[in-house]
Amino acid sequence: MSTGRFNPPPFSRSRSQRLARGAAQGSAGGSAGGAAAVATPSTGAVPPATPAGKKLLDEKDKQLQEKEAELRRMQEMLASMQQQIKQQSQTSLQSLSSVATDH
Repeated sequence: MSTGRFNPPPFSRSRSQRLARGAAQGSAGGSAGGAAAVATPSTGAVPPATPAGKKLLDEKDKQLQEKEAELRRMQEMLASMQQQIKQQSQTSLQSLSSVATDH
């Protein structure tokens, strides 16, 4: 079932894409209309065109990468546990079938 390749959940992919777009927009054109970059009231985020915005974006990107690595480790651990459970259930079924055929 698992291909061994990590597929992040949709929310993680979309967040990564938004962060990448924000970084590309910030480096491509600076702030719109030459206006000073300010934090947006709704999110409190500083646009990446400013040094503070770039630092914030770098920190967010680092946090996102850490979370993605943590998710990969957890998924690998889960896959390992599922494999162990599968092996244990197969062993139990084999021992039960050998007991049943002995009687």
